[in-house]
Parts: sequence; C-alpha cells; structure tokens
Amino acid sequence: MTGEEIAQECPMPGAHRRLMDGHAQWHRLHEDYFDPHGFRIMLNALVPNLRNVTWLLQKQKKELAGFDQWYPRFQQQSGNSEIMRWVVKSRNRITKEADLELHSELQIVWQQNWLQRVLGASAKFRPGCQSRKSSTMSSAGTGRRAAL
Repeated sequence: MTGEEIAQECPMPGAHRRLMDGHAQWHRLHEDYFDPHGFRIMLNALVPNLRNVTWLLQKQKKELAGFDQWYPRFQQQSGNSEIMRWVVKSRNRITKEADLELHSELQIVWQQNWLQRVLGASAKFRPGCQSRKSSTMSSAGTGRRAAL
C-alpha cells in the first residue's frame, strides 16, 4: 500500500498527507545537513509545514471522533514542550520576518578523569573551521594547551 493510499484511509487525509510530507522533508533536511543552502531551504519549508498539520487537524476536527477530548490535552502538552514552543516561534519568524539563522557547531570535550567527570578541556568549532587549524584551550586550570 502506498503512502497516498494510507492517507486516504485516514479519517483526516489532508492532515495525514501533510504529516507525511513533513516526514519526507525531515529526511531531506538530514541529507542536506552539510549543504548550508539546501539545509536552509528544507528547514524553512519543514517548520511551517509541521505547524500547518495542527491547523489542518483543527479544520477537519468533525472528521475524527473524540477530537474535542484529546486535542485540548495535546495543545497543553505541546505548550509545555520546549521543542514545540520552538517550532511555533520559528514558524512565526520564517513566515513573518526572515529565515532562521544556521548556527551549527561541533563541540569536543576531553575528560581529564572520566570516572569523576572532571573536565579536561572543551572547544567549539563553527562550520568551515580548518581541521589542522591550531586552537588554544585552557585545560581546567592546568595551563596545558592543545593544538588541533
């Protein structure tokens, strides 16, 4: 059975199809992670699309038995979720202001003593940082330095 056939069997096929679109966009976003332009395009398409799923649910609520019982709980749980609040805020920014800014970074942490969780050193690197570039890091008060 195809995804479209599954969506048509759902009591809310429009919302179901949009959710499946979001799933496909999520995978495409992952594939484009190392292509900043492609990643930005997919991120700015995915976030509003995911937010639109809830609007489609509300519009089609007559089609789903028990909607008025479970949807308010879903809204409350979503309002308590840091991730869901980020989605709403991000959707508003994408739709009304500008693209989301890309802020990926790699963080490397060296443990001085793994059993006691003593931090040895930590460094963050922005995209485009050269792998052989030297970086000076303090090492938890020891004065040691590391070159990367």
